Amino acid sequence: MYEDVACAHCLEFEKAGATQLDEDVKANLAQVRFHPLSILDRLSTTSYSTRAADAALCASDAGVNQFVVYHNLLFGNDLKGKQIQPPENSAGPSNTLLVAYAQYKSVGMSAAQVTTFTTCVTSKQHYALVAAITDRASQRGISVTPTVIVNGRTLKTNDLKTLEAAIVAADATGPAPAPSAGGR
Repeated sequence: MYEDVACAHCLEFEKAGATQLDEDVKANLAQVRFHPLSILDRLSTTSYSTRAADAALCASDAGVNQFVVYHNLLFGNDLKGKQIQPPENSAGPSNTLLVAYAQYKSVGMSAAQVTTFTTCVTSKQHYALVAAITDRASQRGISVTPTVIVNGRTLKTNDLKTLEAAIVAADATGPAPAPSAGGR
C-alpha cells in the first residue's frame, strides 16, 4: 500500500477500510506492506508529507504494533477530536505535535521508546529512506495515492469492496500471509 499522509484520498480510503483491513490482518487473511510516500510536500508549507512519513517510520522502530497505531492516528483524530491530516497548502502538525502523538497511550510506546522516537524525528533519521521509497515508487510508475497492490496487481479502484474481493481472490490462490501479532 502506497500512501501519503497528506493525501485526501488516502484519508478517505483509511476511513472506509482501515478497521476491516486490520481485522483481515489479525485473522491471517491479509498482510500489508506500507510504503509511506512524500509526493505531496509541494502542497505543504513545511514538507508535512516527509515529516509525517519520517515520524511513522520512527514509530516502526519501536515495533510493528506502534507503527500501525501511529499510522492510523495520522489518518485519525487527536485527543480533542480534531482531524490530524492537515488541509492542503498548510503547514500540518509541527514536529512537536508529531512527537506528542507518539505519547498517546494508545500508541503503546514506553518512555524509553518515546525518547528514541523523539530523537529519531528531530534528527530526521528516516528522511533519506522516505525519499528512496518515494523515488522507487515513481520508478515503478506509482504517481497517485493511495495505490494498493494485491499479489502484484494494482487495484483499479480503491474502495473496500474491491480490496476485499482482491484479498479473497489472493487467499484462494496464494500462500497464507504471515501477519504481525497486532495488525497491519
